[in-house]
Amino acid sequence: CSDCPENTVCRPSSRSAECICAEGFVGDSISCYNSTACNEAMDCCRRGFQWSRDLGCTDIDECALDSDLNTCQPQSSCENTIGSFHCLLDQVNQPGPRSVSFSCLNQPCPSGQDCITAGVSQHCDDPCKNYTVLDEPWRSTNFTLSSSLNAKCDSNLNGWYRFFGKGSVRMPETCVPMYSCGAHAPMWINGKHPLENDGIVSRQSCGHWESNCCNFKTTVHIKACPGNYYVYKFQSTPACQLVYCADFNTTLCSESCSKEEECVISDGVNWKCVCQKNLNYSTEMSSLTPKLVCGSKLIQTGLSKCHMESVGLNSSSVHLLNSSCQGFEDRNENVTMVMAVTGRREGECGTTISSNGSHVTYTNTLHAAHTVVGNVIFNPKADVQFACSYPLDMQTSLHIAINPIVSTLKIAITGLGISTAKMSLYQTPNYTKPYTSEKVSLPIESTLYVGVFVEDIEGDRFAVVLESCYATPSPDPSDPVQFFMIQNRCPNKRGFVTVQENGMSLHGAFSVELFKFVGNYDSVYLHCGVQVCDKTAESCTPVSKRLYENTLHCLLP
Repeated sequence: CSDCPENTVCRPSSRSAECICAEGFVGDSISCYNSTACNEAMDCCRRGFQWSRDLGCTDIDECALDSDLNTCQPQSSCENTIGSFHCLLDQVNQPGPRSVSFSCLNQPCPSGQDCITAGVSQHCDDPCKNYTVLDEPWRSTNFTLSSSLNAKCDSNLNGWYRFFGKGSVRMPETCVPMYSCGAHAPMWINGKHPLENDGIVSRQSCGHWESNCCNFKTTVHIKACPGNYYVYKFQSTPACQLVYCADFNTTLCSESCSKEEECVISDGVNWKCVCQKNLNYSTEMSSLTPKLVCGSKLIQTGLSKCHMESVGLNSSSVHLLNSSCQGFEDRNENVTMVMAVTGRREGECGTTISSNGSHVTYTNTLHAAHTVVGNVIFNPKADVQFACSYPLDMQTSLHIAINPIVSTLKIAITGLGISTAKMSLYQTPNYTKPYTSEKVSLPIESTLYVGVFVEDIEGDRFAVVLESCYATPSPDPSDPVQFFMIQNRCPNKRGFVTVQENGMSLHGAFSVELFKFVGNYDSVYLHCGVQVCDKTAESCTPVSKRLYENTLHCLLP
């Protein structure tokens, strides 16, 4: 009963006690108001609330009012909060939380800023630079209230604040036990903290009382700041004794540090991830093991940040042959890697290309400078050469069976090797309109237009060569029953096939009259063997030459 607030009476029972508003008072049993005085004066409620004869002070929904209370700009929408409201920036097709928009003197503030009061003037400013520090030890979640007489209350907070203190740098995101944080009902954040590029977001703050973790509710605005800390826009708690808690168990950057790193306060204010001092890395330069990823579009290589620092290399100096292609930190498999990326074009980031006829190889070098302390150099710079090789031959197929008399299907299959090879069936001889329906009826005298193309390589240097294109009655490309439309780069001699393009660009195209296999076969599968030809090293286009009168032969270069 000693915990019952002012203007309430206690009803004890065998296991607990219930606090209710005393006779002549109304409210929520925490804040109870003199009904007679408030009915006459109508000014018992703080800003953002209005008087109700039955309920006491209740929230005003400013967003539902057609008045000057709702001052959201046209590019934002109003959202009511307990005791106030805020404006959310409209964002189209953008995932993540919506940023809160603030105004100052009827003018919208830039994203991430609020209307800050300085003396008697107001202006838009970044709350990461304008806040009040909350460093009281009793705010920590590991502080338990010893006596109700010493309970704290945050009914006087209004503005932007930052938690500061050893191990207490942000609000907890889970329910906190009662009587923690120096209060009866500790306040915690019901949701996740934002990322730095989220701007200012709105979250619900809950106060734990009795069996309800969210018995009290209020709105808190949060912004993630550079330097790994948060600032909070608090308003007065809905009652006493309620306090905004600081999570003792959470060090702000610990969630973003890798297993090699620890979170430390770097300058007395900001936290950051640094390499642990007890790592057992070899100090020999030869022990560095680069990570290499040979992708279909990009090539990535990198070194462990902490391993680099252990041998005296400056992890922030990493770049490729072209120094404009700088390294960047990427947490991978719980290890912070310093990665560098190059595309698969000659000259990009200093990349060179070579070909031996069967493979094409992309080569570059990862540079890392030495660490300088004063006028002493601990190690020379490191140059790590890397290369990715890709086969020039690949096989691509239309793997879905088509009935050549009644239907066709457009299908795109990823090829093996240097890049993505695709085969499509087109409706017209200009090869611009592929079939998009799952089923298309075709008469027997129709012509199939087949296009094969390769993506993500240099069209000026490379060309697609259709080495062989053939059909089988089964999805197995090695089926012994085969009909060749193109063989050894040349079309079928019987005149059923016309090759529109072969060996000239990244596209190959041919047409064939609709056919079916003799025997008990219902399906036709198309396959093409494709080579990516280096036009700077060889001739890629088959040529036709008249060897005899009225006869044309396809010759290989």
